[in-house]
Amino acid sequence: MQAAGKIREADYILVHHTAGRYENAAAEMDVLLGLKHTGLRTIQCRTGKFRTL
Repeated sequence: MQAAGKIREADYILVHHTAGRYENAAAEMDVLLGLKHTGLRTIQCRTGKFRTL
């Protein structure tokens, strides 16, 4: 929230354990920053194996 209005563009890389794209998390960050992200990549990591979703 402290960065709201100070950042003009954002790309998100989210690393998580469960399957899913986490678009809701990106939308929440957009609201907090007051912008619309330009990129989103989500990566699932389970037992040391990575998979881009």
